[in-house]
Amino acid sequence: MADSPNLFEMDPVHPGRILRQMMAAKGWTQDELATITGISRQSIYMILAGKSNITAETAVRFGAAFGNPPEEWIKWDGLYRLANVSAESEAAQVGSLARLYNVAPVREMIRRGWIRPELPPAELQGELEAFYESASLEDGVRFPVAAKRTVTLGDLNPAEVAWCFRARQLAKTLLAEEFLPEQLSKAQAELRKLATHRCWPGTGSGFSWLSRCQTPESTERHFGLMRGP
Repeated sequence: MADSPNLFEMDPVHPGRILRQMMAAKGWTQDELATITGISRQSIYMILAGKSNITAETAVRFGAAFGNPPEEWIKWDGLYRLANVSAESEAAQVGSLARLYNVAPVREMIRRGWIRPELPPAELQGELEAFYESASLEDGVRFPVAAKRTVTLGDLNPAEVAWCFRARQLAKTLLAEEFLPEQLSKAQAELRKLATHRCWPGTGSGFSWLSRCQTPESTERHFGLMRGP
């Protein structure tokens, strides 16, 4: 149809306006279009008034009546509806939440009480940035391993990265004595002993003592890390 390219160059309008132009070009009334297409006069009126959208069946019937592809009617309708979705609507929040859930295991972090529940996207982002000790999550999460060095933890999934930061938070609460290099050899020897230690038959070796044999407090005392008794 010759007029179609011009219609696509316009800002999106409701298909009812396009329908009105096509009816005028053919000299058809609403009653005549209803008779030709088998669509009720009320439905045609609602489309012309911009109060109804174009369904697939309507697109097929209009396409047959006016000689253009049904896809054009569907496209005009879709473009109009997309143009009327506000950037401030809930659709804009979907993208923000999707990015945050891609960075962090948000649901699991809420369940464990690491971050507050039911926050809007902006506040949730603030909570996550505080948790990950980051000014921005735009470039991903970086783990500070030393005063002047960070790593990206690219081989870990979001849940594993979150646990790294949680362990870092818990480590900051430990009452540990100042590190002395001369104690390192002694600690290494103790670790080698523990690596072969069995708690009871069938529990395996290695570092099973961390989860089965000792409490965190007794482990810390074992290495002389706590100042208390």
